[in-house]
Amino acid sequence: MRGLAAIAAVFGALCLSGCFVARAPLYLEAAGACPFTQPTDLVMTENDAEERIRFEADGAFCKTTEAALEGKAEKTDRVLFVPIGANTWILQDDDAGAQTYHFMTRSGRTWRAFAPKCEDLSDGRLKKLNLALEANGRDCIVTSAEQLEAAIRAWRGPFRRPSGLYRAEPSKTATP
Repeated sequence: MRGLAAIAAVFGALCLSGCFVARAPLYLEAAGACPFTQPTDLVMTENDAEERIRFEADGAFCKTTEAALEGKAEKTDRVLFVPIGANTWILQDDDAGAQTYHFMTRSGRTWRAFAPKCEDLSDGRLKKLNLALEANGRDCIVTSAEQLEAAIRAWRGPFRRPSGLYRAEPSKTATP
């Protein structure tokens, strides 16, 4: 996942655990609203190591920049943050033509990332949420924004525990 790959490095490899996927974008740029009005780093500290991704507005998109670490080059991408409620966003990213979706919530300086674990859902639960599994057995296929938003709002279990927990702070990196 090119775009969420940068984010996934910090967000605990979101799509490795599962995600929503669509064959075409469910949201146009006009639906997006980057929640970061100033360059902001989302920081995760784990095992005494700090990882950070800079987020900054780029029109309706958020430009993400993952700092170069241990011989890896800096990575940048654009992700559409679609607001679906107070302090809740769906993230839409293009992965070589397939769209991937996750969601995030914010409470003060704390951000939580959530990724579905569709493989853990029974056939009955998938049917109730109007979802189908992708051939990889991990991802949920969605075909409309309404279906995705309904699934996120109705989700239980896997989304009750965040897949990543981050603190927001002003960016320490100058914008090129």
